[in-house]
Amino acid sequence: MISLIVKIVTVPIVLLLAMFMSDNVNYGAMWQPFLIILLLIGSGLALEYAILNSKTLWTSVALDLITAFLILYFISNMLVDAYVSFGGALVVSIILGVCEYMLHLFLIRSKNVDKAPA
Repeated sequence: MISLIVKIVTVPIVLLLAMFMSDNVNYGAMWQPFLIILLLIGSGLALEYAILNSKTLWTSVALDLITAFLILYFISNMLVDAYVSFGGALVVSIILGVCEYMLHLFLIRSKNVDKAPA
């Protein structure tokens, strides 16, 4: 639950700030960034549930970063009138990766990941 709340706050803030402060992230319609936000939150939660435990911190962060980059670069550019440059997707995914690292570290230290069956 903590992970969901943190993602609901951080992912939209990071993506919308990138969208409004950079020419490298641009969406043609207002529903498009929200679709990407939902994909990023959903994939992040699924990856955490599937692989995050006390031994897989860096693997989990790396997969979150790669997944965020792929969603931002490839899926965003499939949308009509949307454009996300390679550099824009890389920077946003790195920022999200740092947020994920801090979240995963917190979850591991508070023993919230050992309760999951995965």
